[in-house]
Amino acid sequence: MTTMKQLFLTFSLTLFAAGSAFAAPVEMTAEEYTQYRTYMNLRDAPKLAKLSDKQKRAKIAASINITPGALDAAIAKGEVKAAGIEERTVAGVKEELEKTPLKGRIKEVTINTETEQAVLFVKWQAANALDFDKEACHVAAAVKAGGHIVSLVVLWAVNGNDATVFSAKVGRSAFMRINPASINSFASTRYIKMFEDVKRGIQ
Repeated sequence: MTTMKQLFLTFSLTLFAAGSAFAAPVEMTAEEYTQYRTYMNLRDAPKLAKLSDKQKRAKIAASINITPGALDAAIAKGEVKAAGIEERTVAGVKEELEKTPLKGRIKEVTINTETEQAVLFVKWQAANALDFDKEACHVAAAVKAGGHIVSLVVLWAVNGNDATVFSAKVGRSAFMRINPASINSFASTRYIKMFEDVKRGIQ
């Protein structure tokens, strides 16, 4: 959905999903990924050009309120794990989505990583409007299981004409609290309240 992406592409660049052959455990946390990407994005900043690498790391670590040692650890892990991690994350989320009631109705899964935090987009085919809250929660739970570097999920359902009929976004601190076994009981009464910018009806 073009209009939906345009709301978020100011801070993220779409990388399209790879095939399921990439599906594998992702061994960086969202925090480590954000720290690593922050370093990669800032290390060549003009204002740091005259500093040694050690001084750069200290400045960047201070800017995100972590110790230089913690940043060094994130960089070391990123140097080993970051290559292809976006594609593996998308594949992992797609695999988890196939275990949900949305199986066969996922139309798009993409990840955006232009800035430090990874943003995941999920689009699915709507079936019953009464199920949107549950389906949104299933998407979030799938990202919890397979999207270890993801900080924000932007999700939307479309009708047969590809018009958006439901949309929302949910941050990591919220979707990590969703228990898949409790979705049927608490999707509308509890979990959906943790989502932001929830919109219903044709948009």
